[in-house]
Amino acid sequence: MVDSSGVTISTTTGPEWGPGKAWSLSEPPILEVGEAAGPSEVLLASVVGGSRRPDGSLVVCDRGSLTLRYFGPDGTPTRTVGGRGAGPGELRNMIDCFQRGTETWVYQAPVFPLEVFGEDGAHLGSVAAPRPGGRLAIVLGVHADRTLLLRQDGSRAGLPQGESALPTTLARGDDERGLDTLGTFPSARWVRGSLVSFPGAFTPTLQAVAAGSSTLIAWPERFDVLRIDAAGRRTRLRLPVEPLPVELRHRLAFEERVLEGPMPAGDLSYDAPPIRRDVVATMEYPARFPAHYRLLVAPDGSLWVERGDGPRDPLPQVAEPHAAPTTWDVVMPDGRWLGAVAMPALFEPLEIGIDYVLGVQRDAMGVERVRVHAIRKP
Repeated sequence: MVDSSGVTISTTTGPEWGPGKAWSLSEPPILEVGEAAGPSEVLLASVVGGSRRPDGSLVVCDRGSLTLRYFGPDGTPTRTVGGRGAGPGELRNMIDCFQRGTETWVYQAPVFPLEVFGEDGAHLGSVAAPRPGGRLAIVLGVHADRTLLLRQDGSRAGLPQGESALPTTLARGDDERGLDTLGTFPSARWVRGSLVSFPGAFTPTLQAVAAGSSTLIAWPERFDVLRIDAAGRRTRLRLPVEPLPVELRHRLAFEERVLEGPMPAGDLSYDAPPIRRDVVATMEYPARFPAHYRLLVAPDGSLWVERGDGPRDPLPQVAEPHAAPTTWDVVMPDGRWLGAVAMPALFEPLEIGIDYVLGVQRDAMGVERVRVHAIRKP
């Protein structure tokens, strides 16, 4: 650990786990909710969040029905709240769900307030999403003191021809206490052609999460995570994880995906063949894949990082779930790298506990179930 211009840099040279010491997830899971058919309270669609309570009960955020589903420790449905509407406790959208203790904060969209629900599903009120500089900002999380983590991307309208990085400003605060700007960072790469701007192939993008009283920020070109605590102290966690090279086969697969696969909706007709061809003709490719993708934080402050062990669909708005198993590195708050944990194929972790992982599992038909796997720690 060294100090550099007021920032503590913690560099780990290798994982601590030796033979027989690595953690693993239980198979089968210790709890599963959701069915392929049956009454509405057991059918899940587009799950965007979930949490396990100390007594083993669950809350699941179901975007398909705009509801919060509550289940007992044995998986029995106990309560459903929310639903589509504009009244108190009703929802008009559901982009994400954030947990703050036993509270569930439902993020609807930048133009709508966040709706807050208690442990038993009671509606506790609404929290307006701030608009820094009068512009909309995306909410990325909720800190322990109820301040929001906000992201505001620069405009793509003025991007030059070719490749460039979009600037992103991160801030923390709320309308009552004001906003504290954490910094402006280069975000996702964009490539501007003659007809349209498009996300760069295999582009890493800035990752930021609210973790208790701290904020974690990571730029995935390398394994380098910045932690900013409530007092503004900054620590960088670095691991010697080498990103994989982008090969010709990956570039050809990307071109086929853009020319033949589903495209996102938008003001322009991205499905139009001329636009698809323009994207392929002007695309620039990085030498390496991102070092990592998502970040999750456990209650003990340990950081779980999805390793960049292969390509992901370049268009997450329309992508199928990643079909291969994933690998997650576990890093302690002081920077010690414990090792890697394997996650099942088609499983998206949503919450890391001290002794469990909760996530959504999709089968070959796209049916969603929420599963809780115990973490086995030799």
